[in-house]
Amino acid sequence: MRIAYTLGEPDLQAMLLQHSLWRRDRIRAWFERVRTGPFLRHLLVNIPLGALVGLLLYPLWTSLLRCLRLWRFSPGLYAAAVALAVVLATVLQRWISPPRLRLLPVYRWSVRRRMNAVRKKSVLGRIELTIEEDGLVRVNAAGELKIPWSEVVVLLDSPALFTAVLSRRRVVVAPLRAFADDAAARAFRAEVERRSGKQAVFVPDAP
Repeated sequence: MRIAYTLGEPDLQAMLLQHSLWRRDRIRAWFERVRTGPFLRHLLVNIPLGALVGLLLYPLWTSLLRCLRLWRFSPGLYAAAVALAVVLATVLQRWISPPRLRLLPVYRWSVRRRMNAVRKKSVLGRIELTIEEDGLVRVNAAGELKIPWSEVVVLLDSPALFTAVLSRRRVVVAPLRAFADDAAARAFRAEVERRSGKQAVFVPDAP
């Protein structure tokens, strides 16, 4: 099975956004496992975050005491209040899932920031991808590259982009326009999944 397309900067931007959103979903899934898992493990995860927030708010606490002329309250009382807040927040998270902030502009800003480095490592222009028994074969202006299936780390699937994330911080992308129709795109994805032994992860927010 072989496809051909022209790789451009919009494809690199779409790949970076897809990868960022996939990492976001991994973090969400990890936190959800922590939130619904053992209480002690959940509490231990929240302690460093609570301590950081408490440290950042400590100047505000001292300013408030100065205004109220309540200097008799020691720092130990503040530490106890932070510890109680961490426990209460952990209990609350067990019952109510925290809101999921989309923050898509932040991810787009991250894509723009990373584009220069990715552009330097990428070879734009015509790309040919071939699925073979022992791996993928990519042909571009730099030559031919054979990628064993063992180097595939994860497969990412979005409405307009299919990406194979490889070892050593490399990727191979297959945009939807490279296929004759949706059926051909699904067949390509299924073949890569079968030969690599990886199940594609769907990232619905990516372009």
